[in-house]
Amino acid sequence: MTRTGPEIKSLPEVFPVSIFGSVMGLAGLSRAFRLAETLFGLSTFAGDLVTFIAVTAFILIAGIFLVKVFRFPKSVRDEFLHPSKGSFYATIPIAVLLMSTVVRSHFQIGYFMWCSGTVLMLALTGYTFYSLISRGRQQLDISPVLILPVVGVLNIAVTAAVRHTGVADEIILFSFSVGSILTIVFFTIIISRIVLHDALPLSAQPTLMVLMSPFAVGFLAYIKIIDRTDVFAVMLFYTALFLFLVFLIKIFNSQRGFIHTWWSLSFPVAALTNCSLKYAAFHPTILPEVIALGLLTSLTLLITYMLIMTISGLVSGSLFIDKPDGMISVKLTQNCI
Repeated sequence: MTRTGPEIKSLPEVFPVSIFGSVMGLAGLSRAFRLAETLFGLSTFAGDLVTFIAVTAFILIAGIFLVKVFRFPKSVRDEFLHPSKGSFYATIPIAVLLMSTVVRSHFQIGYFMWCSGTVLMLALTGYTFYSLISRGRQQLDISPVLILPVVGVLNIAVTAAVRHTGVADEIILFSFSVGSILTIVFFTIIISRIVLHDALPLSAQPTLMVLMSPFAVGFLAYIKIIDRTDVFAVMLFYTALFLFLVFLIKIFNSQRGFIHTWWSLSFPVAALTNCSLKYAAFHPTILPEVIALGLLTSLTLLITYMLIMTISGLVSGSLFIDKPDGMISVKLTQNCI
């Protein structure tokens, strides 16, 4: 059988929407350093540097994805309607919500970004739930990323631009309420699929960490509402920490090299790191502070490693290759975009 040469595709054509997860992780790391400046007296340099990297990454990724939308609309539509990949579209409004907090102290567009992200997030979550109860899903089509829209709704409360105004407070309460109840529904469905059916593919194993996100983000949303910690808040924090440890062992026991889905780790770990810093601020004792510092260090090292590997993969053209038969490659030239 004669084999032809590899199919050459441009970067925008193979650019996955899931890469917006990198913006989420960077924005979370930026926020973590800001909290650490107060808690541990860190210099503002690290926070400023990560903020710059996060903004740059957001602009570049959004720009490339817009090119994909206009040049390859069918690819975008197919990805959106895919039973598992489609859930990654929640990373776009989540990234917008998180970036609104990153740029709010520097630019007036922060409030506009939060409003836009809120509308997009609620619309996408409504569509996801409506689709689930209307058409259903095959068990094997259910993956951990299905819970991303729920995480996004909780993030509306966490990233709220204003407080103590009638509309803003009601939006925060609405988001926390809907996100909390849907977490129970979606978490149960996903855990049932993982336990009772075939194991997730190796490339999807890193997405397991996403299942920890609702508890971490829920903690941040809850303490924003009550402005203190109580037994329920402590339960959310330590549940997130427990799930993090379990999923971490599972993921690293199954991975054999960097793939772009590793970015699925970044936001959940960033959310837990922010939780630990907030928890340590309310409970300034040695153990919470050690946990917070350990998570901040781990998150910094993880994102640094993933940035290096991502840039290396982009330069070599291998990052987004999907080639079960070795016949697809990505051509990174000036004509890619």
